[in-house]
Order: sequence, then structure tokens, then C-alpha cells
Amino acid sequence: MSIYTFKRLTEINLVFMLALYLVIPILGPYIKSLGYTSTQLGFIFTLFPLTIIFVLPIIGNLSDKMGKKNIIVLAVFFQIIAFLLYIYNTYIICIIVARLLDAVTFATLTIIILAKVEDGIQDKDRGYLGGLFLSIGHIGKVVAPLIGGFLADYFFISFPFFISITIFAFLLIILFDKKEFHFKKIHRGDLDLISNIKYFFSFKKLRLMGLLGILTHATHPVLILFLPLFIVSDLGQSYSLVGLGFFLLGATHLLQYYFGKLCDKYGNYKLVDLGLIIYATGLISFFFINNIFILLIVLLLMGIGTAMWNISAWTLMSDIGEKKRGEGFILTTYMSIAKIGAFFSFIFSGIIVDVLSFHFLSLILGTILLAATVFTYFMFSKYERLS
Repeated sequence: MSIYTFKRLTEINLVFMLALYLVIPILGPYIKSLGYTSTQLGFIFTLFPLTIIFVLPIIGNLSDKMGKKNIIVLAVFFQIIAFLLYIYNTYIICIIVARLLDAVTFATLTIIILAKVEDGIQDKDRGYLGGLFLSIGHIGKVVAPLIGGFLADYFFISFPFFISITIFAFLLIILFDKKEFHFKKIHRGDLDLISNIKYFFSFKKLRLMGLLGILTHATHPVLILFLPLFIVSDLGQSYSLVGLGFFLLGATHLLQYYFGKLCDKYGNYKLVDLGLIIYATGLISFFFINNIFILLIVLLLMGIGTAMWNISAWTLMSDIGEKKRGEGFILTTYMSIAKIGAFFSFIFSGIIVDVLSFHFLSLILGTILLAATVFTYFMFSKYERLS
């Protein structure tokens, strides 16, 4: 891959992340403002992982054969439709369809462009350049929640959607090329979800990554849905402080290029487990927190863990994908499997919050993730010795 291509893909990814994450601080509170309980919110949010479970592996497989750019252009178009439907909230069907489209397009934009970059990176530079790509992209993730929270406070709660739609419309104009927009013939085997998942689990290390992915994504309701509600409703803070919380959680992801170097030097799996230990410990600590300043400090520390986990997990799976069937297939199939955890967690997390509390939810999920991480560390070490 040339420097120019890497630079262009990195810039596009930065804009993607900015547009996608503008709405993160307000999405849960916005939908709840339409009159839903925490339990109902949990069921609404299950649509996101459920869609990814069944659709994303197929998209990843097709992207390897039909061209990743074509898939990305389609995803940008449907992301605009999804955000328009969120705004047009007269009927519940609009929210449902928006969540379905949002699931596919969000995962496609974040995963497929990463797979496209990883395609052109040599093994010896995979950790560093992959980390650099993700670090720059995380500038958008870090800045966007701050901007989104401010816009919601200063204008109105759905205003960030309008800004994101404008950005995506601009990207669609830039990326669309009629001469390149064509599709190859699709075979029935390309749409076989079960065989894709079986092939993924045929690799021992990917089995462990599937387990960790399921449990890590099971914690997403804590951060994506209930943490903003906890900050606004229980702690009595503004949407701007919700944005600040997400800013601190993502700020250390700018160091992924450095953690990528550590992956190249010490091994991916060590950073995978260290990162998840830090992250899981942070989730457990939520049980004891009722102060916004302590919460913000914990989120910053958790960001270090998620930064380690993010780059080490992607590079570990990209190494396997490069040598086997294809990175687009491996990365998207992993995401589909991981979203099984998010699906079931969104179903039960709302009930747990209504019956018990946000604190108990984070304690339960953090403890389970910590135990699984310790187990997989010993299994990774065993596989490394045997290889």
C-alpha cells in the first residue's frame, strides 16, 4: 500500500468516526425521551447486535469479492437513511428500522475500512501502522461526543443527527464513482452464515477471541445506554459531561500506535489480556462510584485498557486473516459472533437496571469478563508454546 492510499483511507476513517460518534452521548437519552422504560430501551437496542449477528459475516465475505469501496459507499448511503429515520420519530417503526440500518452501516463503516487498510500492510508493520490508523480515527471518536453533547445542550437533543447527516452526505459525494461502482457475481456459498462461523471457530486462537468478544460486547449496554442515563438522571449532570466522559474513555486510544508497537514486540495476546483486565476492573469499580469526578477518572483508566484491547485484538485476527481466507471475512465474522453477547445483554441489562441498579449491572458483567480474561491468558500461552 502506498503512503498516499494509507493517508487517504486514514483521513476518510477519521471523518467516519466523527460523524458516527456525534450521536453517541444522546442516543439513549433521546430514545428514552420518546417515552420508553429502561427495559423497553434494552429490547430496542437488541436490534443493533441482532442484525449484526446475521448480516455482517455476509457483508465481510462479499466485501472480499465485490470490492470494499463499493460496500463502504452503500453503507454511507444507508447511514444517512438511518439517521433521518431517528429524527422522524412519529412511529415506533421508524426507530426499529433506524436501529436495523444503523447496525449494518455502523459495523460496515468501522470494520470494512479497517480490513481494507490491513489488506495493504505487511506483517512486520501491522501493529504499528494498524495502531496509527486506529489512533487517528479515534480523534473523531474522542472529539465527537464532546461536540455532540454540547450541541444537544446548546440547541436541542436531536441536533447532532442533523450534523452527522450533513457530513455523511458530503462523504457520499466524494466517495461515489460511477465507473468503479459495479458488482461481481454472487454465489450461494457467499451467503452461508453457518459455514462462515464454523470456519472461524476452526482456529484455536479465534475461538478464544470469539469468547472474549462475546463477553466484552456484553458490557456495551453499560457504557452506550445506561452510563449516559446514570450521569444525567442519577448524578444530575449535563449532556456535556456525558460527552466529557466518552472523551476521556476514548482519549487514550490515540496511543494505539504505541500499543501496536508493543504488540509487534511482545505478542498480541499479552496486550489483549492486559487491556481487558484493566477494562473489567473499571467496570467492577462502577459499583462503588456515586461521584462524577471519580467516575471520569475511572473512565480515563478504562480507556487505556480498551485501547490495548482494540489494537491487539484486530492485529491478532488480521494476522490470521492474512494467512487464511481473508481479513474482511475474519474481522466481520468476529464482530457477528461478538454481538451475540451484546444481544443477550441488552435484553437482560434493562431488566437488571430496573430491578436492581446500574451499579449491579456493571459489577456482574465486569466480574464475568475478568474471570474469562484470566482463563484465556493461560490458553493463549499454551497455544503459543505449541506453535
